[in-house]
Amino acid sequence: DAEAKVASYRAQSDLLMGGNNSVLATQQLSELSSELSRVRANRASAEATADSVRRALQNGGSLDAVPEVLSSELIQRLRERQVELKTNIADLSTSLLDNHPRIRALRSQLADLDRQIRNEAEKIMKGLMTQAQTAQARENQLVADVNTLKAASARAGDQQVELDALQREATAQRQLLESYLTRYR
Repeated sequence: DAEAKVASYRAQSDLLMGGNNSVLATQQLSELSSELSRVRANRASAEATADSVRRALQNGGSLDAVPEVLSSELIQRLRERQVELKTNIADLSTSLLDNHPRIRALRSQLADLDRQIRNEAEKIMKGLMTQAQTAQARENQLVADVNTLKAASARAGDQQVELDALQREATAQRQLLESYLTRYR
């Protein structure tokens, strides 16, 4: 009768066991919590980098301190062109006045390159902000999933306690029956 109660309770409860004989909801909760930590770290990193780019753009600071900006191939090419123009301006400044049309044209090209670099940095910043928003949405979903699994894990824990009690009772009754059978043989 006690064995039947154990079997019946197992069938009625949705107590699913995973690896290492642990409750499946608890395993899933652990995995989701790890993923949530990873997603939070990615979001925080994207937000921090986007904020660094934003501050540099607003304050006219150097974008060279931001690896995501420096790693842009377009910005690298624009920077190379900038160096060439500055070298040309320096060379021509030794023989021409600052107001000379060739120097003004080179300075105009240099200003245009600065605008292009800033525009590209803004695109990178927007990409990072989008990445952070996507991570935030994923984080929100994971938080909801973790909360759902916490409730399921708590229910599973209660069910496991009940199942353990039934199994102990069944074991005790089986041992009692075996001792009676041994005694009367």
